[in-house]
Amino acid sequence: MFVAVIFLFVFTMIFGIGSLFKDSEPYKMSFNQVVHSQQVRSYLGIPIERGFISGNMQISGPEGVANLSYSIEGPKGEASVAVRAFKELNKWSIECLVVNYEGDKEQTTIVPCQ
Repeated sequence: MFVAVIFLFVFTMIFGIGSLFKDSEPYKMSFNQVVHSQQVRSYLGIPIERGFISGNMQISGPEGVANLSYSIEGPKGEASVAVRAFKELNKWSIECLVVNYEGDKEQTTIVPCQ
């Protein structure tokens, strides 16, 4: 019984944190840019589906930073997305956005890392 409670707690924490990330502005902004990238669309096909998301976010009032990674999938393959975003004066901006294709050394840089 104790193991089941611990498993349920861990599952709830992981699902809850993933939901918080999916509701975040950096995630929404990056996913929008990914699905509208012609290079990503031609490589993966459409529609592009979202997958598991992980990372960290730190927000302090009007400032913040987010480092996220998530998987995407299309009819032609899968990829992982890495995004770094900053929040200044209550406005988020993507500082780095790269798509790495599974089983391939190819990648698409949507926003070059600085």
